[in-house]
Amino acid sequence: MIGKNQLSAINPDELEFYVHKALKGFKGKCPKIICSEISNLSLLKTTQRRLKEKEFIESKIYNNISGKNDNFCGLYWLSSGKPQLMLPSEFGSFISITNEDDYCVFTIGNFSQGCDLALISNERNDKSHWNNLLSNRQGDLLDLLCRKDRSVSYAGTRAWSIVESLIKARSEPIEKIPILDYEYNDEIETFYFQTTLKQKSFFALSTIVSFLKSDNEYIFSLVIEEAK
Repeated sequence: MIGKNQLSAINPDELEFYVHKALKGFKGKCPKIICSEISNLSLLKTTQRRLKEKEFIESKIYNNISGKNDNFCGLYWLSSGKPQLMLPSEFGSFISITNEDDYCVFTIGNFSQGCDLALISNERNDKSHWNNLLSNRQGDLLDLLCRKDRSVSYAGTRAWSIVESLIKARSEPIEKIPILDYEYNDEIETFYFQTTLKQKSFFALSTIVSFLKSDNEYIFSLVIEEAK
């Protein structure tokens, strides 16, 4: 990764290396991160999209993670929309899935985690838009990011992505995020922070990503529940 406004575009399958590099110095465990472009994914309705996601994710897990283990049982969704993975415990059964445009990302590990990929749109450069979208509950986070990010659209997208990742990691809505400690790395435009929600500690990373063959920029956020 290189300096501000010069972030290099990557292939989707390089996302894990990109994020792990940004996590250098993080002492906790990081989930496996797999990203791919799936043709016309953004055009599909929920049921059809999940079939595509299931095919992609199960093939990646079966071939690359589970080592063709006979106990592999696959991916399904609860009525709440939360994905569930049936795997032997040594491979990790916690999974989070996100998609934006035709890109699908999933993270997998033996601990709670959440991920989110969100398109940055310069048309959303109104702070009141983001406060309304966040139900005015994450004003402190949005204010902090507005002081650090390129513009309100970047800060708002990042705040939204972080909240979505935390919801996935906790499996329940969030009223307000207390920011206990944070760092913003200007060189790689990456935001890190720690928070505690209902006596559980979480570490979050949020970074800007651009993919080859695309003119868009995205925020990718990852939230990891920290071991006690």
